Amino acid sequence: MEEIQCQRVTRYLAKLYLDAYLLSAKAVPTSQLQRFGISSIKLAVKVHPHSIQFNESFEYPVAQAQQSTGMQYSRQEILDGEDTLMLTMKFKMRLSTPYCYIKNVRELVPISDEILFNQLEMLVEYCTMLPELVGYSSGEVLFAILLYLCKLRNITQQVQQIVLALAARWPNLEQTSELIRVRLEQDNATLALDS
Repeated sequence: MEEIQCQRVTRYLAKLYLDAYLLSAKAVPTSQLQRFGISSIKLAVKVHPHSIQFNESFEYPVAQAQQSTGMQYSRQEILDGEDTLMLTMKFKMRLSTPYCYIKNVRELVPISDEILFNQLEMLVEYCTMLPELVGYSSGEVLFAILLYLCKLRNITQQVQQIVLALAARWPNLEQTSELIRVRLEQDNATLALDS
């Protein structure tokens, strides 16, 4: 099987699509999980087309999808999986994700530290999997992580105030940031940030 190379936002969207389907489906045979997983990746690539590239084309071809599953599923099964996912989500495929905010944050927050933004993306991917954060908005998660990183890296109080001002719609942002700090320390995930 071949590993699919795509951006974090695509993986995140694919995860959201698959989760939405699994939450709404009464029972999904384990033999079909990979099919819906690959179908969710195909949809995420269509919604975020510049995230993956095959032969100069911004599409994830069905043949490539079949190969990545070891040819377990027919072309029609993969396409039907896409249809099922779209119907499950009522065709609402453009979801707000924490990654939607990163470009804006880069423009508005006076930090030119590329390592910080790489850590931000890595922690967004990690934290969106935490059960404690289910139900939090994607924007709140992103800004809470950014605030946590600013404190961890001793970024000036002025920049921290800018982050809080940008995230004013979430009045409990500092508590959310603290929740993330505690969980990361429990998981020893901060060790990966020391680079």
